[in-house]
Amino acid sequence: MIRIVLMLAALVPAASAAAQIIVPPPSNRQANYGPSCAHAATITMLRWQGQPAMATWWRQTHHGAETFGGLAAKARRAGLRYSVLFDGDLRILDHATATGRGAVIDWSGRRGGHHAVFFCGFDNGMAAIVDPNTNRLHRFSRDAFLSHWRRCGGRSFMTLYDSSPKH
Repeated sequence: MIRIVLMLAALVPAASAAAQIIVPPPSNRQANYGPSCAHAATITMLRWQGQPAMATWWRQTHHGAETFGGLAAKARRAGLRYSVLFDGDLRILDHATATGRGAVIDWSGRRGGHHAVFFCGFDNGMAAIVDPNTNRLHRFSRDAFLSHWRRCGGRSFMTLYDSSPKH
């Protein structure tokens, strides 16, 4: 728990004025491979953050349903720098937007249950995600997005590597 708190101390409290929604190209997006949406979204994030070898390793070694606590434990064992929050706190989402890193977030589907997606950021009152079930970009008003995300549990996970704006 101390590691998580220390990592959060490094997060930017609010998005910068130049922040925008990132759109990972289809080649960076990992489709869901079984009940592995959290792992698929994590692989998308690692690819976007310029960690292709780690993304490949993650794909080869992680599968099945996963909790956010489980993602954090696996990231810790792999030696990754990361932050995770479980309570609807916006710090990770604001930091993901400000740095262009993206994040993995809770996002329940129409049929209920837990689902994870790749968060692409906030911009001009909007929010965007890439859903590993469809590998498509979806946009929402910021208010509708936050309301849904918090109803889903408000969990977020982010690895802390530089983003790849050159893609």
